[in-house]
Amino acid sequence: MAIREEALLLVDIDRSRMRWCAALRQSGQLTLMDVRSVALPSDDAARAEAVRKTLREGLLATGAEHPTVLTALPKHLVFLRVFDAPAVSRRDLEKILSLRVAQEVPNYSADLVRWGYEVLEHPTGKRSIALSAVRREALETFLLDFRAAGIEPDVVDVEPLALACWFVAQVGADQESLSLVDIGDQNTSLTMIQNGCIHSFSQLPVSHRDIMEAGATRFMLEVQSALQSTGEANPAAAIVLCGESRATRGLVESASRDQRIDSIENTVQRAHCKVLIPSARLDGNAHILESLVWRANRKSEAMTNLVAQKQWSASPGMQAITRRALSIPTLAIVTVALLAIFYFATNWMREQRTVAIEESLAAI
Repeated sequence: MAIREEALLLVDIDRSRMRWCAALRQSGQLTLMDVRSVALPSDDAARAEAVRKTLREGLLATGAEHPTVLTALPKHLVFLRVFDAPAVSRRDLEKILSLRVAQEVPNYSADLVRWGYEVLEHPTGKRSIALSAVRREALETFLLDFRAAGIEPDVVDVEPLALACWFVAQVGADQESLSLVDIGDQNTSLTMIQNGCIHSFSQLPVSHRDIMEAGATRFMLEVQSALQSTGEANPAAAIVLCGESRATRGLVESASRDQRIDSIENTVQRAHCKVLIPSARLDGNAHILESLVWRANRKSEAMTNLVAQKQWSASPGMQAITRRALSIPTLAIVTVALLAIFYFATNWMREQRTVAIEESLAAI
């Protein structure tokens, strides 16, 4: 029996840098084929061209014509909420969530917002729901460079959720309470983790550049204030930093001895966790890509995906035929043809009924 192989392309894009990983999944094992990290220019047009060029390189590195492509939306584009899962069937759960998302998401409209959910299993057996949403316009803009490179992602995950799930699976249960702080190009996400459970997500409008300018003390005060405002944070909780390497390193070095602050790299190393992407292969800021690789390796059907699953892959020729078949003139011709068929079929049935009646009368 032949062993099925599946080529994977995993992509992490932020404002200033792009990282991708080409991998091969075979019999439940994931083998890395290539890993790249590319700096992106600040100019919008040049950046778009660089992203598309790098995506094509990643596609070629998989060695497959149609690899499975996974990526994740940046944290500043996404709305995230965590709450207890109601004890209902999956069908009823989706009905409840469709009402919940309308209440939770600001200025919600079904035509303007794309949403998804993920069931989080807790060590205690309890379950919670991670509800995520994104503006359709923002999602389409994010996918623009992929489509320009001839790629339609199979999975669009959510950065903070993917990162938190990976981290909890690695070291999250080792401490009673910790805060995972991901410092990005445009904002910072905060995830509260308690006893191995993801409790809440929040965001700060602070980038790594703001931290370098304002200093570590001010940033940590804002983090503590944001955590305390959730009503769940323990003042003594550990803080695990990830994100832009210089900002993370500076915050860890400036922390006082009584502050329980460390980087995600050090935390993972102390827990003796197996890292799929060697740090030497990238720029030391591979946490999002690492979490995507981990999620892909688990191949969970229940993971968050903000794009519809592909039912089939049409060739460009078939797509052109489909567009032509659905054009207004074609639809008009089809409608006239159906009306004509209905007319002649009705007349034929009437004639048959008349003949049957005449034969009956003749027999009498």
